[in-house]
Amino acid sequence: MNASIDLEHLNALRAALTAGVSVDPDPSRAGFYDVQVDSRWFYIHIPRNLSRVYLISSFEAGGERQPLRSGPDRMYTQW
Repeated sequence: MNASIDLEHLNALRAALTAGVSVDPDPSRAGFYDVQVDSRWFYIHIPRNLSRVYLISSFEAGGERQPLRSGPDRMYTQW
């Protein structure tokens, strides 16, 4: 697994968030969200008191793979 993400994916995430992309909240963690942009899933954290978005995890979506709906390992389990 590659630990880095390329600038193209970061720019796509930034553009989607700026445009108002739909996000799925993590039911077990306040301020954490799943975002799908094109064929890539991002798991992000948006703190309530800061004007920042933290990228926690990302992976290429394909077929039936989707992020888990809750729990600390939600972006790391792939099937």
